[in-house]
Amino acid sequence: MRKFSSFNAFGSAANEVGQSHVPVWLGTVAPHAVGGTIATAFLKPGLHLPAGMAVNLTNKVITPFITFKVKANTAGTNTYVLTLDPVDAAAYGYIPKVGDYLQLVDNSAFGSNGNATAITAVAPNGTDASLIDVTVNINAAAGKSLVLNFASSKIAVPNGYLYNDVYMGDIKVDSASVAAYTAAASGSVVDFHGEGILIDLTPCAGYAAAMKAAVPNVIQVLV
Repeated sequence: MRKFSSFNAFGSAANEVGQSHVPVWLGTVAPHAVGGTIATAFLKPGLHLPAGMAVNLTNKVITPFITFKVKANTAGTNTYVLTLDPVDAAAYGYIPKVGDYLQLVDNSAFGSNGNATAITAVAPNGTDASLIDVTVNINAAAGKSLVLNFASSKIAVPNGYLYNDVYMGDIKVDSASVAAYTAAASGSVVDFHGEGILIDLTPCAGYAAAMKAAVPNVIQVLV
């Protein structure tokens, strides 16, 4: 099935795989009066940023908090092979690559997040080829979450939830198109909503406590 880009992303066409929208908001939501553009480092071919994911909105730039859950950890010499759930990669339309950075997420307090560390290897899991093994110097236990970055700096702490899905979809995205602003995307952020977000249906489910502390004025509702 062909996936079309959302109204808030633009550029020339390419073919990608379809994504499904998951409704996460209860009631009528008033998104942040000042939205923003998606940080250019996060514009990737096939990118899908689902509504309800954690984001940081600063100076009209939206930095997505793209996370992957750890399923297993195998210790090596100064490195760890972390088995990640490919469902997460499928949801975002992006598989972590060598040279990308991962950072440990504290599930209850974003202020305790670790340092961003470069991925040195990516491969299918030796036992289950549907899983992804990444080699990185982060000792993350099963059940923990890792956040993706494209630089060695710590990723911005979330201060809201993405209101709307963002699809790059059928848009051609490469370094030239991003640099020339012929491929871009915008979004709206929610930092107050009294009727609730269905937190278990969002990528924030594993670190809902941290999001509740960081964005206390969005009421979390369990499914």
